[in-house]
Parts: sequence; C-alpha cells; structure tokens
Amino acid sequence: MSPVQRQGPLRPSASLADDPAMRSPMPRTVVALMGASYLLLALSFTYVHRYAGTFAVESLLWSAWALTGFGGALWHVTQGPPAGHKQWQWQGALGLLLAIFPGFLMFSLPRWVAFTLMLVMGARAAMMHTRRDAYIMLTVIFVVSFLVVTHAGSDWTLWVYLGPCWVLASLALTWLHTAGTRLSFWTKAAFNVGFVLLCLLLALLLHVLLPRPHIMGFGFLPPGTDQPGRWRAPAADGASGEDLKRQPTANAAMGGPTSENSGATGEWIASIGQLRDALNDRHIPAWQRQLLQSMTDGLETMVRTLSAAGSALQATITPAAVLLILLLLALLAWLWRYRWRVGGDLLLLAAGVLRRVHAPVSIRFSAASLNWALRAQGYRREAGQSVREHWGRLHDAPLLQQWLQRAADVYGASRFGNAGFTPAQAMRLYELARLASGVLLSTPRPR
Repeated sequence: MSPVQRQGPLRPSASLADDPAMRSPMPRTVVALMGASYLLLALSFTYVHRYAGTFAVESLLWSAWALTGFGGALWHVTQGPPAGHKQWQWQGALGLLLAIFPGFLMFSLPRWVAFTLMLVMGARAAMMHTRRDAYIMLTVIFVVSFLVVTHAGSDWTLWVYLGPCWVLASLALTWLHTAGTRLSFWTKAAFNVGFVLLCLLLALLLHVLLPRPHIMGFGFLPPGTDQPGRWRAPAADGASGEDLKRQPTANAAMGGPTSENSGATGEWIASIGQLRDALNDRHIPAWQRQLLQSMTDGLETMVRTLSAAGSALQATITPAAVLLILLLLALLAWLWRYRWRVGGDLLLLAAGVLRRVHAPVSIRFSAASLNWALRAQGYRREAGQSVREHWGRLHDAPLLQQWLQRAADVYGASRFGNAGFTPAQAMRLYELARLASGVLLSTPRPR
C-alpha cells in the first residue's frame, strides 16, 4: 500500500468560510446600520450626476430598492440561510435587467460596474445571515464609495451623504465585532461611537501632519502638497509678479485674506469662501443648500470669534500672567500627586464639622476618609471586598489594626446594625478615623 493510500483521501485545508464566527448570525442592529449606509451610498452615487436633473427620481427608486432588500434582511435574519432565497431570485433578476437596460446605456464602464454591484448587493441583502455576508457588503460599500469620491462631478457638498455613509458603515463593523459580548445596548453604542471618533481624530491628525498627493482631494480637501501642513499649497506655475500684486485685491473680492485680515484667519476665511462657491450650483437640493450655507456661516463666525479671542488674549498676556499660570499648573500637579491624602483630609474635616449637625453624612465622610488614607498607602479596595476586609489588611501594625477594627465595628453597627446614625456613633467613628488616618498619612508609603 502506498503512503498516499495509507493516509486516506486528501481534505482541503480550513478556509475563512469554515470559521464558525463567519457563519454566526448577525444582530438586527448591524443589518439596519448597513442598510442605512447602503442607501446613503446610493444617494451619493446619484448625486455626482445631479446635472442630469433626475436626482429626486433616482433617489426615490434607490430608497425603494434599499428598503425592499434590507427590509427583507431584517425580516429573514433570524430564520436561517434558506429564508429570503426567493426574494433574492426575483429581485436579483430584476436588478440584472436594470443593469443591462437602461444601466448599460446610461453610465461609463467603471460607473456601470459600480451600478451593477449596487443593484446586486441590494438584492442579495435579503439573504444576509452571516458575518461573511456583512463583510462582502462592507467591501462593496467601500469600493463604490471610492469610485464616487474620485468622480469628476464630486465636490465637498457630496459629503452630506457620503460622510454619514462611512460613519454608519464603521458603526456596523464595530457593532459586528462586539456582537455576542455581554454588554448593554447603550454600552456598545458608546464604545462604537468612541471608536469612530478616535478614527476621525487620527485621520485629521494624519491630514495635518503628513503630505498628501494632489489627486487625493476627494472634492472636499484642499489641493494636496508635497510638504506636511494644512495650508502649504505650492504656488501656481507661471505666476507673475503682477499676479502676486493683484492677489490681495482678488482675495478681498472673494472674502479672503487682505492686509487687514491676513495670516491663518485669512486663510480660513478664504477657504470658507471657496466652499461657498460650490453652493451656487442650481442642481443642489434646496434643503441641502440651506443646510450647508448655515454650516459655512457658523464656521466663519466661529473662526472670526476665535481669532478675536486669540488676539485679545495675546494682547493681555503678560509675564506676570504667564508666571501665575505656571504656578497654578504646579499647584495642580502637586494636588494630583497627593490627591488621596488631600482628599482624605478634606473628607475628615467635613466629617468633624457635620458630626453633630448631620450624623449620617458625617459617618459616610469618616468612612470615605479612611478609604482614601488606605488608598494613599497603596491599599486599594478589591472588587467584592467588604469594608471590614478592606480595613483589616494591616496585620503588621497592631495598634493601627485595633483602631481600624473598632472603626469597622462602629461603621457596621451604624450602617447595618441597630445603633443607627446617631451623633454619638458619628463622634466615635470620627475620632477613630482621625487617629487611624493620622498614623496612615504620616507613615511613608511602602515601596
């Protein structure tokens, strides 16, 4: 018998599709987020050729297509893979017919491929049951959105649709990653939004610090530069001295920087003026133009306000003010270093003031001061540890351990026993806390 016969039939190696995590069912929230992202991508796809005058009609048709496909996905997501197969058959066949006519006659080859992908994936959404389906959908969303932002008709107004599309796709991806964990809905939402905001912050930092090729403007960003920095655009080829002399006048006409409004503020105002120029397009929907106009007005107001505040602050800052700020920072650093000790002393002081006026609050303050004093010495309260267990950890100091034991007895009798929150109990616990805290805070912290 040959070695191959002894080994038995050969089996293919495990692939990504064989991973149980890839076949696990998806939450409805992920399907809804991807459906909203898909619809916004479809609106972005239509928006770049809005000059044809069919944006409203195509938006209505794409909305119906997305609602049919992802509505079926929400209906069938918990019923297993066979569910939604019939909807995928008839909607997919209709999508292929639309891709051939009139799609093939309407678009260039790259946009026709994107159009076909959008139709097929919108129909295929009815059978979206596993993570693999979700990853394929997110990949299509990314590819088509990249084709949209590099279209000749795209400008910064496109991001009214494409920006939320990417945010929702990111939320769907992070929500899919956290599926199955024992977290509440709002906790997952907070983590996912925090992740998206962190990605946005990193993207802004990379945009400011790293150079960007000239073709990566995406209709929204200023022209790329060969050097890092937000406003370092190379001068136009062939610019003459007369052009440079006329530049202040042109900038004044465009709302840009002049001799009275130069520097970073003027560059921001000039950039906002360039953004306003795109709003003169009569094919932009009225609600979108009003929204973007309000945004640009608010941005310009904010820039001017910050510039005025910065100028006033720069005029009022003196060496004495700088010295005072440095002293305040040093004081804050000292308070932060000794926060447990300072906080314990303040709590003990408040407990002493309130021991005859409000005994319950005084007892809680005395107990909190002991906790903070122990925290200053490095004795952190562990999860599930009771007050008596926390205060009984100092076995190498008999007298201090005795005081802490008595304090635990008084606190337990007041909190859980029949003694109650009386001024006498508050006085006893305050005295014991004062003695124990004094010893703890005067002892060097163990290394």
